[in-house]
Amino acid sequence: MKSKLLLIFILNACFSFAQVIQTELISKTPLVADRFIGVDEFENIYYIKDQILHKKTSKELLTYSNINLGNINSVNINNPFKIILLYKDYNSVVVLDNKLNELTNSITFPDANISLVSYASENNLWVYSKDNNILQLFDYQNKTINLATQPLGFYQENFMADNLFSNNENIWLFDQSGILQFNQYASFIDFYKIANIEKLFPYKKGFIYSQNDQLFFIDDGNTKLISVEFLQGNNEIAFNKGKIYIYNNGTLYLHKIL
Repeated sequence: MKSKLLLIFILNACFSFAQVIQTELISKTPLVADRFIGVDEFENIYYIKDQILHKKTSKELLTYSNINLGNINSVNINNPFKIILLYKDYNSVVVLDNKLNELTNSITFPDANISLVSYASENNLWVYSKDNNILQLFDYQNKTINLATQPLGFYQENFMADNLFSNNENIWLFDQSGILQFNQYASFIDFYKIANIEKLFPYKKGFIYSQNDQLFFIDDGNTKLISVEFLQGNNEIAFNKGKIYIYNNGTLYLHKIL
């Protein structure tokens, strides 16, 4: 009997270990920022200080500000050649190039108050408004809606998005109840019942999400804990190409997934 219990204990320990993804702390870099935005695929660092967007490269520091539009509410750097800034005070979006020059004049939305905006291919943006609770693909050159979902409550009762993330293949919207996933044609894929998600990042064939100062990787229904150290206080998280960035109290910590 004792042998069987010992075997069960060993198997459980092995299973638990297999469900943890290990990481390694690579570097710690001082960074003075009001908000840490993230790091792009070229390892350029983006942050906001005094309502000015900063892009720190290995060679230079670039900045962008537009005081006429108020505070910057969100910055999307999924494509470093098409950086998207949302200004909710004026219901406007600005698109920048990799040198933080404006690619467009400010884009306004007279028909709805835009709550969230994210990257889409070509001259498009994924936009979401809580006014109609619909995700739309907006062509900002022709000022047309090319694709749209049903109101999100159609896919999950009482769902109203708090955040939005996209890449070339998928769009994820999440609120306190979970995640709605759509493909690039605005077709519904799945709902993940995961409460209180803070951030989401595509990784391999699944995605990484942060929850209560912990990171998890979910792929094909399997969830694994990512072993990474969070510090006391406000942890601002970003992820790119197997690297985890955590900004805390003036220091940017870089961890690599092993």
